[in-house]
Amino acid sequence: MEQQNMIMPFGKYKGVKLEDVPRGYLTYLYDHRMINGKLKDAVADIIPYLRKK
Repeated sequence: MEQQNMIMPFGKYKGVKLEDVPRGYLTYLYDHRMINGKLKDAVADIIPYLRKK
């Protein structure tokens, strides 16, 4: 998944690959509409993958 190579651009996990950011943090940001654009698309693509872990 190419989206997993995307880097978190802000917050506590700034500079960390999305695949290494805790799934709870990503789903919180997504569910509370705190992200948009390419980051939102990338998180939306990997959420099903993260929920399987």
